[in-house]
Amino acid sequence: MSSSIASQKTSVTSLWAGPMLNKVPEVTLYFWIIKILCTTVGETAADYLNSTLGFGLTNTTYVVGAFLAVALLVQFRVRKYVPGMYWVAVVLISVVGTLITDNLTDNFGIALQVTTVLFAIGLAAVFAAWYASEKTLSIHTIYSTKREAFYWLAILFTFALGTAAGDLVAEQFNIGYLNSVFLFVGIIAVIGIARFGLNMDAVATFWAAYIITRPLGASIGDYLSQDTVNGGLGLGSNVTSFIFLVAILAAVVYLMVTKKDEIVGDAGDGSSGSEAVESFASHSRARLIGWGGVAATIALTVGVMATASATGLAKSPSAAALLESEDAGAPAAVNSAAPPAAGSPKATIDVTLGEWSIVPSVASAKAGAITFNIKNAGPAKRHEFIILKTDLAPGALPLARDKSLNESGPGITSPGEGGILVPGKAESVTVTMAPGKYVFVDNIVESGLVHWEKKAFATFTVVR
Repeated sequence: MSSSIASQKTSVTSLWAGPMLNKVPEVTLYFWIIKILCTTVGETAADYLNSTLGFGLTNTTYVVGAFLAVALLVQFRVRKYVPGMYWVAVVLISVVGTLITDNLTDNFGIALQVTTVLFAIGLAAVFAAWYASEKTLSIHTIYSTKREAFYWLAILFTFALGTAAGDLVAEQFNIGYLNSVFLFVGIIAVIGIARFGLNMDAVATFWAAYIITRPLGASIGDYLSQDTVNGGLGLGSNVTSFIFLVAILAAVVYLMVTKKDEIVGDAGDGSSGSEAVESFASHSRARLIGWGGVAATIALTVGVMATASATGLAKSPSAAALLESEDAGAPAAVNSAAPPAAGSPKATIDVTLGEWSIVPSVASAKAGAITFNIKNAGPAKRHEFIILKTDLAPGALPLARDKSLNESGPGITSPGEGGILVPGKAESVTVTMAPGKYVFVDNIVESGLVHWEKKAFATFTVVR
C-alpha cells in the first residue's frame, strides 16, 4: 500500500516538479494525423462559435484567446510532455492563429497578400531569434522555458501564415475544396520526397510541412462539411467536428497509454539533453538547400495554379452556404446601393460590386441570353454576383440558419451566378433569363461576416 502511494507521489512530482524533460511529442505518423485533425476541429469550432452561436468574430477571439491562455499556462507549468495538455493547446492555438488572420482581413480590411507576407516575415523573425538564442531549431530539445516559448510562438505564426496563404490560394485561384486538398497533399508529398529522398534538412522540411498542414486540414474540413451544391459532402460542421473530435480523443488516449510519441532522454539538467542539441553550423549547407528547395517547390506550385487560373482551367464553386431555411423572413431593409437608372433593354450589362453595393448599368433587359460583365471594384473584400428570380421583396427573402439568404427557399429560383471575385478582378457570365422580377445579391459567408447582412442588392426586371 505504502509503495503504491509513493509511486503515485513520484509520478505527480515528476509532472509538476523536477528537471524539465522534452515538452513536445516525437514526430511520428500519429503526430501528423492528430495535427491535421486538430486543424480541422479548430476551423469548425471557430465557425460554430462565430456564426452558429452568434458570438461574432471579435467575441470569439476573446473567448478562445482566454482558453488558450489557460491552456498554455498549464502547458508551461508541467515538466514533461503530456499528450492531453499538449494537444488541447494545439487545437486552441490553431483557432487563435486563424482568428488573427480573419480579424486582420475582415475587421481591418488588410488584404491576404499583405497578411501572408507579414506572417512569413514574422515567422522568419521568430526562427532567427530562436536560433540566435539557442543555436538550434530542433523540436527534440524543447527542455527549457525559453525554448518552449519560442516553440509556441513559432506554432502560432505557422497557423496564422497557413491560414492567410491557404485563403489566398483558395480565393485567388478558385480551385474548390477537393482540388485544394489534392494541392496541399501534393506539396506535402514533395516536402517528404525532399526530406527522405534527397536528404534535405529535417528542421526545414518539418516546419514547411507544419505550415502546409494548416490549409490542408481546413480544406478537408470544408470538403466534408460544406453543402454538395458548393462542392462538399454536406456532412455539416457539427457532424464533421464530432467525427474529428472522437478521432483526436482516440488517438491521444492511445498515445497516453502506449507512450509511443515520447522523446526519451532529453532531460533539461544536461545529463542527456545536451547530447540532442544539433550543431546548426556543421549542417548549414544542408539546411540552406533544404529551406531553398522547399520554398522553390511551394513557389512553383503556386505559379502553376496562377497559370491555370489565368487560362481559365481553375473552376470555382459558389461560396454561398445553402442551409436549412427558416420560416421567418429577413427584416425589411433599404438597398445600400444607389439605384441604377432605367435604360433601354440590352443584351450586355455591366455590374459593379463594392462594399457594400451591387450596381448594374441598367435596371431592365429583354428576355433571353444576357451577358453580365462583373467587376469587384471594392477596396478590400471579395464579392460574388448571384441572380435570384423571385416576386418577393428583398427584405422578405428567407434566411438560412447562418443568416445568409436561403437561395433555394420557397418562391426563389436561381438561373445563374458568377464566381467569387477578389478586389480588382472581373469576369463575364451569360445567363438565359425569362420575363419576371429578379434580385442580384452577394451571399458570401465567411468567418465573422455574412455579406447579406450588409444588404447589398439590386432589383432587376426582365421584359418580353
